Amino acid sequence: MAAPAPPPPPPGADGPTTDNRDLKVIVNWQPYEQRDHTIQQRSFEQDGAYVQLKEALLQAVSTCTELADTRPAADKRGQAEALRTLLARLGEHYEKCQQKYDKKEATGLSVPLPSRIIALVNSPVPYRELYVGMFTIVADLSLNQFDDAAAQCERVQRLVERSVELLSQSLTERFSCDDPGWVMREALEDMANYCEFIGFISYAIGLCSELLAPASQKKKKKTGQSPAELRAAAAARALNDATLASLATLDNIFELWPQYVVTSTPLIADYKCPVEERLKSGHAEMLTDIRNILKKKTKHLKSLFQ
Repeated sequence: MAAPAPPPPPPGADGPTTDNRDLKVIVNWQPYEQRDHTIQQRSFEQDGAYVQLKEALLQAVSTCTELADTRPAADKRGQAEALRTLLARLGEHYEKCQQKYDKKEATGLSVPLPSRIIALVNSPVPYRELYVGMFTIVADLSLNQFDDAAAQCERVQRLVERSVELLSQSLTERFSCDDPGWVMREALEDMANYCEFIGFISYAIGLCSELLAPASQKKKKKTGQSPAELRAAAAARALNDATLASLATLDNIFELWPQYVVTSTPLIADYKCPVEERLKSGHAEMLTDIRNILKKKTKHLKSLFQ
């Protein structure tokens, strides 16, 4: 059975056309000489760069989990050095994504742009430094390098405090413009990226708490902590407090999150939008779910360093 004939091109289109019903084809109805003939190759390179970034991030989490066990520090040295190499590669992949994902893609392009990835690598929030910094803390603590860990905790704490300010400022600027539809989407992408980071840092702080737990808790005998270890514990506790403060800020942002507004028309008195109630209920459910998740994260972080 033959496939249906392709639809006619828009009036005035020059050159050959493609069938936009074929999902394998990236379509652009620009004049032929103005089309971007590199978009397919560029999209493939973008996908490859992001897959490498995500893979490095997940490998870092897995390695940190293994480093938080009860082995002696000497037995973890090789694995900790491998983690540092992995974090350097993670930073390189992040820079590559920044180069590959350009937020100024042509708007005439009929392609589902990976907007959340674009929002991640073009965000004012320093995600690269945050991710690399928090995993470096785990590597330092696993080797009992308490002074290095304390300094890294203080650095990441400042980044966390600054990042939530930058996020709030970015959202304020977005909601002050006159395009509520796109603004809502971009704001949700910003929040999704930050909430994902909160999940990672909450887990990393939990690993730090395990590594800093006094030996008396692990071996059921009284063992003193060195001054350097106490300084590292205090710095990790301060980082935990900064993360809790950022969670409170996120909760306040979601509490004041704008409602969907259905556009008014002259027929509004006689016409009921069929999806208006579903939009409103879905909006309310989304806010409830994410605020419940934030409460669970808060409860978890408050239970640490007791």
